[in-house]
Amino acid sequence: PSEGPGKRVDTAQLSQWIHTSRELAMLEEALKKGTTGGGRSRYGIMLSGEWGDRLVQFPYQPFQVPVWVESSLDLDRVQGVLLAQQQWVLGQVRLLRLADLQIKQNYRPEIHDTALQAITWADLTREEKRLLPPLVVVTTAREWADLPLHKASRLLSGDMPVKVVVIQDQLPAPEDTYARQGWLLPWLTAGQLPVVQTSPCRMAHFATALQSCLASSGPALVSVLGYSGQDTHWLQHAEELLVAGLFPLIMAVPQGDHALLADHLHLEAVPEPGIPVDSLLSDHVRSVWSRGTSTTADWSAVLNREWTTWLELAGRIRSGQTDETRQIRQELTAAFTERQQSLEADYQRQLADLKATFREEVRVQLADRLYHLSRSRQERPDAFTSAEKNEMTS
Repeated sequence: PSEGPGKRVDTAQLSQWIHTSRELAMLEEALKKGTTGGGRSRYGIMLSGEWGDRLVQFPYQPFQVPVWVESSLDLDRVQGVLLAQQQWVLGQVRLLRLADLQIKQNYRPEIHDTALQAITWADLTREEKRLLPPLVVVTTAREWADLPLHKASRLLSGDMPVKVVVIQDQLPAPEDTYARQGWLLPWLTAGQLPVVQTSPCRMAHFATALQSCLASSGPALVSVLGYSGQDTHWLQHAEELLVAGLFPLIMAVPQGDHALLADHLHLEAVPEPGIPVDSLLSDHVRSVWSRGTSTTADWSAVLNREWTTWLELAGRIRSGQTDETRQIRQELTAAFTERQQSLEADYQRQLADLKATFREEVRVQLADRLYHLSRSRQERPDAFTSAEKNEMTS
């Protein structure tokens, strides 16, 4: 409005400003306080499986974020929840852009109203898309394996912030490479999708993996070696599986649009190929696997091929270099052992020389001392003290 007495006021524009100001105040209230006083949740959770019902029953509800509990995982429902939240974010973005136009006094309803209503998710900036809280979908490996692949691909190939956490709660058969980690390989080559495999038994890796996936702007896939039924020692058993090389720790979080897989694929708990698998198995793992019909030789062949594949993907070995690498390692080990033995023999020889030199020096000093004592008292033998006599005698 114009300033000064008698000036006209654009009541329509003033009404628009007041309405926008109230809408912004309501949005701020929803983001900072909301219905619970804690403000907007940083993420939401969708649980599926029989153990989900127990987790949300009062008074044992451990969550402070919105939680959906499903008896079975339905990717269409997941997509529906994301689209509903997406529409809510689009409404926020339209309001913020409208307020920006009004502040700059560039708002023209006949032009901008239609343009604001036509805004889609693809039109949003990266910062605007971050207004949509991530949806963490927690399921089991059995449920995930039964899902239609085309639906899972559509969900994880988009740019919606859905984080799928697959709990590996059972020990597959030794030769079942796909059930253990073969299902991860297609997702590793899916472009910019962050893929990690971790376990709470390695808490530092576990925390870093979850933080990296939650911080990414798009989808992410997390494989967690975790709780299994009524196993009260599951953390110990999970550690044993990692030591045996059955579930390597994987961290593949792309940092650029053209990053190579070998540049961002980091591996831990992957034994070198050629190590006897039986020497890595604990009594618990060996007893569980002995229930099947596979032999240790079968396990060794499968796991060694698997370890070679992971190391090749990470760029730590190249195809055709496995035998050469093993030969070089053996030669270096033999050279190191020979050098160590040579140094030990040289040390023992120097130690013996030092001992001989020390004894000779002590002998000379004692002889010189006795000589001076005898010369100084040769004319007065009775003047020797008892202490000096004892010293000469010794």
